[in-house]
Amino acid sequence: MKAGQPILPALSPDTLWWWGRTLLAFGLALGLGATLYTAWIAPEFIALVPLVIVALGAAVLLFQYPLANLAVVLAGFVLITDHDPGIQAKEVLYGTYFLAYLTHWFFTRFILSRERHVRMPEEKALLAFLVWITASWGLTLLFDGNLTWAFSEWLALVMTAMYFPVKEAFVRYRHGPIVILGALLWIGFFVATRNLIQYQTQIALVVASAGSKGSMRVMTNDNLLMIASVIGFTLLIFSRSVKTGLASLAYLLLVLAGLILTLSRTYWITFVVGAFVLFLLADSQHRRRIFALGAIGACGLVVVGAVFFGDVLMVIFSGLVDRLSTLSGSATRDISLLSRVYESRAVFERILSNPVLGYGPGVPFHFYDVLKQVTLEPTFIHNGYLSLWYRFGLIGLLLVLFVWSAAVGRGVRAFRVRTAPLLPRLCAVGAVCVLSATTLSALTSNPFHLDDSTFLFGLLTGMAGGAWERVHLHALEEAAP
Repeated sequence: MKAGQPILPALSPDTLWWWGRTLLAFGLALGLGATLYTAWIAPEFIALVPLVIVALGAAVLLFQYPLANLAVVLAGFVLITDHDPGIQAKEVLYGTYFLAYLTHWFFTRFILSRERHVRMPEEKALLAFLVWITASWGLTLLFDGNLTWAFSEWLALVMTAMYFPVKEAFVRYRHGPIVILGALLWIGFFVATRNLIQYQTQIALVVASAGSKGSMRVMTNDNLLMIASVIGFTLLIFSRSVKTGLASLAYLLLVLAGLILTLSRTYWITFVVGAFVLFLLADSQHRRRIFALGAIGACGLVVVGAVFFGDVLMVIFSGLVDRLSTLSGSATRDISLLSRVYESRAVFERILSNPVLGYGPGVPFHFYDVLKQVTLEPTFIHNGYLSLWYRFGLIGLLLVLFVWSAAVGRGVRAFRVRTAPLLPRLCAVGAVCVLSATTLSALTSNPFHLDDSTFLFGLLTGMAGGAWERVHLHALEEAAP
């Protein structure tokens, strides 16, 4: 496994010269056109053109080093995690870079390279799914869907393609697992810290105005915090030294505190399910550690709360108790859950009319919302399974379920190879715990709608598949004479 070296496809000098001239000419024409368009439409931004050119130069240099480029793409994802209303400049910049990265990766691997990059059945299924959701734009036009919504939904699902570069980096580069796991931990750290700061501000305003305790929550990226919490818990349980154990504990307390303060009951339960899956997969020694560290973690959360919120900790605790008390009766008295049941029923009735092909992205449906007491015409569906089935038919649903289940299976097998290096095994079991727990949360919180959840779905399935192949290659190397 080689680290830090660019992938150079086998090209003849004449072919390389032709491609080079073509790309340079295209880049020059595109740059001149963009500059003229900017000067005409928004002359106040013309001074930014030199900065863009410098940024493009840096990007071209970065593209020569695939692992470093992947690290930037993964770590830079935090730029689009806040879900601010409207289109932000940072979202446009990151989205452009992300699409350029994926385009470059697929072009160099599938067209220029002579290597096979799609070998396992689930990889073929994921590639087929990406082709199918693109072809489903025809259904969007047929059923008079909203093209703006369709593009947003399609773009979010395209992010599942991160499976391929993540899996490749896991297998090809010696430091690939460290880079990918580090990027995932960084995303969780960033989101948790941002949410805790926002919560501090929010609770100060609420206490000052004697507002309602139950309204205090920061819901942004609750799914990201759940994933980070499960990964942090996994690292803590399998830490082999006091130093790594304390670092893992500090990280877990931070992201778990952020998750708790979202007041998202779905992801609270999902974290517990993920921890239970880890308990089932662990041996007896680590199961005992799970019990012991559970008590320590509960005390640690109180310490984190006291550090961040001081005198208002009891106010927060009271709000959490109120939220927890709704769990026991949520199935019968929670009007929000009841509304989602009506929504799912309406979607399923539409699915039965066209179960195989679906309706394409961006096609709305009708249902009576008991919360607002009005008939709505949305395109978002809370149930992730019905959402895939409604948009992309049984074809799309089965392709995703196959990729999902195959990733879990490969992750479990990778984790059970006790003689393999620890880090790939931890990445595998962490991905398995999250992917397994998400099968439950997907019933009420769609993981295939927002870019953050689809991005991480691709990352986690790529981690599981890459860990299995890396462990498999390690076993072959150990068995070789």
